[in-house]
Amino acid sequence: MQIERLKWVRRALNFLRAATRLPVRQSLRDKTDRLQAILDAVPDLLFEVDLEGRVFGYHSPRTDLLTVAPAKLIGRLVSELLPASACAVVMVALHEADERSFSSGRRYALTLERGQKWFELSIARKTMPEGEVPRFIALARDITERVEIELRESHRSRVLEMLASRAELGEVLQAIARAVEELNPGLRCHILLSDEQGRALDAQAAPVLAALPSRSERIVSAAGKVLGSILIYPDQAHRPEAIVLKEWLGLAGIAIEKRLAAQKLSASETNYRTLIHWTPQPIAVHRGEIFLYVNPAAVELFGAKDAHELVGTPVIERIAVEYRAMARVREKYFNEHGTTPRAEQLFLKMDGSVIDVEVRATSIAYDGEPAVHLALHDISARKRSDAELHAAMSLAEDASRAKSRFLAAASHDLRQPTHALGMFVARLGQLEHNTETSHLIERLDTSVQVMRDLLDALLDISRLDAGAVLVNLQAFMLSEVFEQLKTELALVAAEKGLSLRVRPCNAWVLSDPVQLRRILLNLLSNALRYTRAGNVLLACRVKDGGHSAWIEVWDTGIGIAPEHQAEVFREFYQVDNLARERSKGLGLGLNIVQRTARLLGHRLELCSRPGQGSRFRIEVPLTAPAKKTDRRGPGRDQSSNDLVGLLVHVIEDDTLARAGLVNLLLSWGASVAEAPNLAVALDQLREGLQPDLIVSDYRLPDKQNGIEAVRRLRLSAQKEIPACLISGDTDPELILAAKEVGLTLMHKPVRPAKLRSLIGRLAKRF
Repeated sequence: MQIERLKWVRRALNFLRAATRLPVRQSLRDKTDRLQAILDAVPDLLFEVDLEGRVFGYHSPRTDLLTVAPAKLIGRLVSELLPASACAVVMVALHEADERSFSSGRRYALTLERGQKWFELSIARKTMPEGEVPRFIALARDITERVEIELRESHRSRVLEMLASRAELGEVLQAIARAVEELNPGLRCHILLSDEQGRALDAQAAPVLAALPSRSERIVSAAGKVLGSILIYPDQAHRPEAIVLKEWLGLAGIAIEKRLAAQKLSASETNYRTLIHWTPQPIAVHRGEIFLYVNPAAVELFGAKDAHELVGTPVIERIAVEYRAMARVREKYFNEHGTTPRAEQLFLKMDGSVIDVEVRATSIAYDGEPAVHLALHDISARKRSDAELHAAMSLAEDASRAKSRFLAAASHDLRQPTHALGMFVARLGQLEHNTETSHLIERLDTSVQVMRDLLDALLDISRLDAGAVLVNLQAFMLSEVFEQLKTELALVAAEKGLSLRVRPCNAWVLSDPVQLRRILLNLLSNALRYTRAGNVLLACRVKDGGHSAWIEVWDTGIGIAPEHQAEVFREFYQVDNLARERSKGLGLGLNIVQRTARLLGHRLELCSRPGQGSRFRIEVPLTAPAKKTDRRGPGRDQSSNDLVGLLVHVIEDDTLARAGLVNLLLSWGASVAEAPNLAVALDQLREGLQPDLIVSDYRLPDKQNGIEAVRRLRLSAQKEIPACLISGDTDPELILAAKEVGLTLMHKPVRPAKLRSLIGRLAKRF
């Protein structure tokens, strides 16, 4: 008989090993590698933030674009990392993405060691489990070069438009000076005019930044006549030789000559036509919706052979059909205001292909008659880049969802054999054995316990993500929790040769005793795990004012370096466990501590020095003592026959799990009726079975589930039979679904003691 039982144990262990072999690990590695490849293909900076602007993760192949060290980004707020102006842009984009799921096109500038950099921000809402705080994927693309080109083209277009609209010379020269200054940060520019003898005019208007300019360039006419000078004054250390002034000298010369020509020939528009003819920006002029003129850049934009192919044709023919109605609206706006703001629309090339163009219309005089000046800018490349970015982000989210589904399936498949193994080990431990066999069973039970702890940690994360952790705030004495923890961990400390000290504390606090105990248990377990010698202390200190208290956990362990102190609260993050040793945990404890503390509204702090130890502390509110109640302890352990006379209906499709559960229930004195599916269970009720309690797995054959099974069994029996669910599925939606129908859900591997306690409570309640 004993040999047969051992065969059952070996068979369960072999099944468990098979579930964790290389293909599972290889599949996860392949999915992770694909996700990393997608991320590496995304340029510049990719961040994950919440609605408050807190950074949860980042990816960047270019660390030169970061304003702080990479390790210091996580957990920081955008307001701590960026100047106020840039932070305002990010926060506006975040709120826009929260409302519309996506935000793009917003820009901000940063001053880095290598000069000023411009970034374009795209933010998309990240798909998160229901109930979790929204997070967003933010991409900051380095568009400095593009901004400089656009800025130069914008200033050039502005100057050309001013010249076309016959603006005052002073305004044109001021615009040119502003363009030189903005395109060359760190200097000031002033333009002086010269009289016919070459003497400087209005010298008193020159800036007083320096006694002498660092550079002076003459403005000359096409005939070589000196018209004025551009003076450069350094605002800070600058290399004058790096300044490009040729284009602006030419524009300033044209502006001055235009004024001189206007004084002699007011109707002349020769200079304007020359300017727009040679400018690299596509420009067209039309009147009555008929092209009058297109410059060479516009001819190239539309893919025409020459200007004659466009001149004399309707403008509407070059606008995509779906944008023509909008063009009519813009025409009406132009007639009322004489200009239109920049807008994006689709234009048609001569071969019928479509291009994205940014267009702005301005009223001008052409050949002495009113006309419309169209400034065009091809943005097709930018549109393609935005589409590729959006596709890359979608791929990244799809990969993340696929990985989550895989992990959920792997967790379910691991929980099934672990659950069956736990049932068999519990039953085996109730029988008599010799010393050697008993020792083996204890070691086997320890291994099962470690597996349960790892799976339970993952389950805790799922419950917190799902918002399924209920908070039960109440007044209680800290001494009760302290004594429980001291008793529970004393043996662990003694085995490591450590001193576990718990200072008495009679303070009454307002919190959830169960959740607070779990927080402190995690902190103390971590302290004992990472302390090689010395002691671990649990203490309470009332803050000044007497409204709250700090509960502190001190240790003399290895400590945590400053660059890791924000990281240790992330999931699966471990400072010194690259080999993922099981004895050092899974890296979820502190993440659960932080989430639970946030759920309770308690502040959590960490202070640590490498080699000197750490101090974790949590702030809890104090409260007045509650009235004394009859607090019964856990009492004696339940005997093996405390369920005598109870008929339990077990519905489980997994053969090993069902056999383990049935054997365990029989050992507790209960009677058991077992069924592999809902159809068999219903037949058993029709044949006269009257169970006192139902224990059902959630996933059942034929696309049935435990919630539906309990409902139909109760309907068939015409009474509310006490029931509970067990499942290896940790999907947060399942947790909420069971909660909504009032069923207790226990996750595999189920601890036998908890199952026995639950069955006893359910039997008494009904």
